[in-house]
Amino acid sequence: MQGIQDENPSVTVAQPRWLPTSGVGVVQSLAQGNADVDAIYRLTGKLPVDFEERPPVVLQPGTMSPFNAQATFWRRSAFLAMLLPVSVHGRVADIWRSLIAQPVLWSGNMSLAFVSPKVTVEDRNEHVLMADFEAEWPLYYEGHALQQYLVSHYAAMQRQELGKALPDVLFDMYVQLYEHGILELGDVALAEAWIGDMSDMGLLAEASTSRW
Repeated sequence: MQGIQDENPSVTVAQPRWLPTSGVGVVQSLAQGNADVDAIYRLTGKLPVDFEERPPVVLQPGTMSPFNAQATFWRRSAFLAMLLPVSVHGRVADIWRSLIAQPVLWSGNMSLAFVSPKVTVEDRNEHVLMADFEAEWPLYYEGHALQQYLVSHYAAMQRQELGKALPDVLFDMYVQLYEHGILELGDVALAEAWIGDMSDMGLLAEASTSRW
């Protein structure tokens, strides 16, 4: 919320003509129509939305943006970062997941990209918008601080030049967020079980060692 009126945010992005075939771990596509926006936008903005076709935007390491679960493509090498925290409301879980995922992506030399709408029409069931607003309160109140913490934690680990396997990076993020009161102990246990399941399915071989 702190940057809602910032017309010139400090970000580092690439805008290639075409989406790169390598180095991108997650691709978020916009959706036309009744797009999956937050309750504040629904209460104050106009729907439906009609996004213009634009070239892809690829965020560089250290530049973070939330993304949700809809119309989102995850490469196999990024599957490890798909874990959803379970101690928070469903309207918060996928956004928290997206923020936690990005330092994991950066550590595996992967980026987040946004592309023009691939969903041409999105319909939505009825919602009680004020109930949605209350459920989303952590996003508005804690989201900015969480982003800053994750970026600074990633930078600190880079400076220490420690090499960590990506499962260790993910687990460390969950432990840190539990210790800072963002997540609960059950999320830490879930992260440990998730990493074990990913290993059993042979998916951890897709995740390279981090550059920390």
